[in-house]
Amino acid sequence: MDHTFPNVTAVFFGNSSSVQFGHENILLGEKQTNTENAEMSRIVPLQRKISERHISVLNITGLHETELYLDCVDTLIGQLVNENEIHAFIFVVRLGQLTNDDQMVLEWLQRVFGDKVLQFVMILLTYEREEETDIIIDDLKKNPVLEQLLEKCGGRYQTCNKRMNNQSEMRELMNKIELLFNENQQQCYTREINNTALRQKEELKKSECESDEHSINKETREHTATETRDPHKGTTEELRTHREKPDQQEKEMLTCSKKLFDRLNLKGRNDHELRAADVVQLTEHSLQSRESCAEEELIQTLLQKLLMMDYRARYIHVNKANEWGQIQQRDNDSAKYECDIFEEMFLSNEGSNQSERIHPMDVQMAVFHCADGFLKQLMVTKLSQCQYALPLLVPDPFTQQIEFPLWTFRQINKSWKMKNTNNEIISQTQPIYKAQTPMVSFFRFGSVSSSKSQLMNSLINEKHNTFFHRNCPGSSRTRVLMDGVVEIAWFCPSGKNTDKFTDCVAFCNLHGDAGDQEKQLKILTEMASVNVVLLPQLQRDDRSIIKVQNLYKDSKPLICLFTEDVSTLIETRKGKYKIGLKDRNQSDVSEELRRAINICLSSSESSSTFRLEDVSKHSDIRVDEEDDEDCRRGREAAQQMMSLLEKKDLTEIKDSFLPHQGKLWHQWSQKNKELHRPKADEIEKEISKKQTEMKKIRQQQHTHGISEFMKSFIKEMNSNAANKNMFFLKWLRILLDEYTSADLSNLHHKYDETWSNVLKLKEKNDNSEKLKDEQSDLERISEELQAATFGVEHIMREIGQIYESCSSVEKNKKDLPFHFSSLPSLAAEMMISGFPLELMDGDAAHVPVIWISAVLDKLIQKLGDRESLCCQF
Repeated sequence: MDHTFPNVTAVFFGNSSSVQFGHENILLGEKQTNTENAEMSRIVPLQRKISERHISVLNITGLHETELYLDCVDTLIGQLVNENEIHAFIFVVRLGQLTNDDQMVLEWLQRVFGDKVLQFVMILLTYEREEETDIIIDDLKKNPVLEQLLEKCGGRYQTCNKRMNNQSEMRELMNKIELLFNENQQQCYTREINNTALRQKEELKKSECESDEHSINKETREHTATETRDPHKGTTEELRTHREKPDQQEKEMLTCSKKLFDRLNLKGRNDHELRAADVVQLTEHSLQSRESCAEEELIQTLLQKLLMMDYRARYIHVNKANEWGQIQQRDNDSAKYECDIFEEMFLSNEGSNQSERIHPMDVQMAVFHCADGFLKQLMVTKLSQCQYALPLLVPDPFTQQIEFPLWTFRQINKSWKMKNTNNEIISQTQPIYKAQTPMVSFFRFGSVSSSKSQLMNSLINEKHNTFFHRNCPGSSRTRVLMDGVVEIAWFCPSGKNTDKFTDCVAFCNLHGDAGDQEKQLKILTEMASVNVVLLPQLQRDDRSIIKVQNLYKDSKPLICLFTEDVSTLIETRKGKYKIGLKDRNQSDVSEELRRAINICLSSSESSSTFRLEDVSKHSDIRVDEEDDEDCRRGREAAQQMMSLLEKKDLTEIKDSFLPHQGKLWHQWSQKNKELHRPKADEIEKEISKKQTEMKKIRQQQHTHGISEFMKSFIKEMNSNAANKNMFFLKWLRILLDEYTSADLSNLHHKYDETWSNVLKLKEKNDNSEKLKDEQSDLERISEELQAATFGVEHIMREIGQIYESCSSVEKNKKDLPFHFSSLPSLAAEMMISGFPLELMDGDAAHVPVIWISAVLDKLIQKLGDRESLCCQF
């Protein structure tokens, strides 16, 4: 190495979530609030010394996000290049979690510093665990985003711990920067290079402006020629203002979103800073039940209530300083006879502003935007259990790209009962993403006085606010993150005559003005069986009238609710209904609406059904499962395992693939119970005999081979891609449930029928052969049910019995790819990530103590102490 290498100046940029700030961080230290301070005037370099080399560190991580709403970014960048000659731009990226957003960060750097900056860029891949570095080669081969990023940066990269506290890694980084400096012929990124980039940007902008001016002039000429024929068109100035208006609205929306995330102490855009693994831990906050909290505790309190399945989770009161018992008073020294009620009551606008409160749905959606995939799924599952509506289409608050979070619905099942043509009650339980049901979509055009969400609640459950509405406790006039969001909920009938609908029906609710949400409106109206629209009094020249007219002409049933009309239910033409809402009783309106929907659903025009998975077929929306590389890889691994079960009899799978937990394990469990519950007259010889028999059973158990199914599972779980492994486990559970559900449903139905027959015969005191036959059938079906029940818990039982058999004979299995002592570590990692570990084998009615003890010992090793261990249960 050239020891004349000068002092280094390096700029660190990228997502701030890729770095763990703190006093141990050698390069970046404690987190600075620079990029979040709108009044910041300059970026202060941090002076560091590594291996006798001095380095000036300029930290602009997260600045690409603030550019959207801070006007001072250009000034900051100008100051940065004017005061420093930069040797390297270090692009900090989280290893194994690359997305298209990372590509956008690099595009931002090019836009701000010019294309020439790429020759000074090096990627720094950060990791949390040492094992993650093993997947770099896989990522290089399989991740197109990383491949493109590396290609742009000349293939330059280095890895280091997220905490940046390893001196060896820091020395290696300095060596790489020196190598980059020499590759650039000892040239730095300077003010001159930046000025050249700025000139090129100005020339390009000037060229675009000239092009736009030419287009506007042409448009003006065309407009002047047609102005007399079209009185509804505005002037060119009006057209230009109309084009600029959305940009201004977008800027205001971005500013409001940023303020909201700041108030909630969230970083915001796609940082995924909230992890399921952290949320499920017991903390001092989670152990306390709170009906109210400070504003900065809203996130924790909401998540805590959701995990507890508290149906009041969204009704959180925020404590304000000096709030209790305080009523605002105005100083007025006037004499009693001088008071004026008109001036003091009617004209006064003093008082606290309700709009200052954070809307409860903004809290929920802020968590959703900042959560990782596992926490999102956990949230939506808990929302479903609390009978709340679920996010179906979610626009990103910063890019407005629409996401369909299909992954979050994968664990939700719905059950309902309905009557068939013979008036028999039929029960159904289905994963909600596969259920085919009618769907009724609700949306509004313009500003309306009635609450759409409240009206929908009266159709689904009058006693519960499935959809949050303006009259719910804690609601406020302003909301930031809900416009454009589509929520979905299902009505599940009970098979009784009091059911409002005879079939399971999905209800979709588009929030905000549908005229501004064209993509969401198009998806809903195409997939709906019935469309319901709330309308104010519209004029013929209203901008929404064309969309309403198209819906009216379409063959699909349409129900129009007019907020300024007093009419009752009217069918204006086949499949088209009108209901007035003004000065009407809410229950009457709800009943008329329910009647109209039922008529529409029974008509041939609404024969289409809705399936949640089919939403992913629409273009221009992002599907979370497809966008997450780990999720895709986990699904592929799970599908590969499921292919081994094809064309297998479900009742024989356990015997074929899980031999260690069969009859031998049940025999051993029974012997162990007898050993620990000795009879009074039992002698030592008999106890010794039982112990010998138990050893023989273990030896027989050890001779069983490990099935290909189990080998594949152990291989996947033993890989170092922790995030992918968690997705693999989730997918395997989902696919196994899907694989077994139909057969189990049929067996449960047979069991219920046979049990009913046995009860009837017993009531008649019938002790004939028929009763014995029915009881024999009942036992046989019960055994089939036990054999057909197959999930991840049974796979873990098999691993436990493989471990216990090896441990008992003190010998490894020949077809186990590693030593059996590593198996408890796999289960411990699962527990740390939030997966439960079964303590008692329900089939054998026994606790595998050897296995459970080994797993808990590994947990203590990994977590450091027993106190932390308690927090995982």
